[in-house]
Amino acid sequence: MLCPPPPPPSYPLPPYQTGLPRVKVEDLGDNWNALFQEAQALPEATEMERTYKHLLLATVYRDFTAAAVMYGRTIISEFFLHSYLRSIRPREVGGFAGGKKFLFRGILFKLADGAVGPWAGSDEAAAKAAGHELRGHSYYAHAGVAGLHFSPMCILDYKGFRMVCAAQLPLGAATLISGSSDGGINVVGVGDAEVARVLEEAAARLRLRPHPCRGTTVYSGADVEVHKGLDGNLYMLDLARSMPPEDPKVRTST
Repeated sequence: MLCPPPPPPSYPLPPYQTGLPRVKVEDLGDNWNALFQEAQALPEATEMERTYKHLLLATVYRDFTAAAVMYGRTIISEFFLHSYLRSIRPREVGGFAGGKKFLFRGILFKLADGAVGPWAGSDEAAAKAAGHELRGHSYYAHAGVAGLHFSPMCILDYKGFRMVCAAQLPLGAATLISGSSDGGINVVGVGDAEVARVLEEAAARLRLRPHPCRGTTVYSGADVEVHKGLDGNLYMLDLARSMPPEDPKVRTST
């Protein structure tokens, strides 16, 4: 649907960016996380139940990935346009090291950018951290700890960019119950014994040891976030530093 153009920026646009029609894209929002969690909660006691559950999970993930790739390619292709000309514009959704963030149709897109976060301008380091996030996400999801929930996620590599695509979670300003949302400056300790038990079980399965950080105990990386979602589920996210790094000074024989 065509709509009147927004006010132009304060500086003149290049000739090739003038006179373009303005297309309003409605963000209808698709609750990919709810679909995924409903499929995850299905029983699998019999062979038929297992078949149906995993078929449904595969279908949801296939559709999620197709949507993420389509919109992610659009975001990357329009990266060098002024934000006022983009179909999907950046959003301020919090966080410190995830790069530029976009939220559209129920998907959070995090574009790895060395200029945003602690990467000292290195796009390579930012892209590597994005890969670590998916890796940590996979490790925890495959640990199979009852009570821990994870959003569907994929990584898009396109035109030299790397982007993390994850389903939007039902989180709010007060849902953080463990970890840090500001790069480790402030670390929230677990105040619920049942949550601590679940996190400790996950750490044990991954051979991670609980350790002190800023006066509290954490069960993964200090900036790994654990939220009690608005739907009542316990979510882990921002898992790029869930695994301890290797000391570069240590050399082992092979």
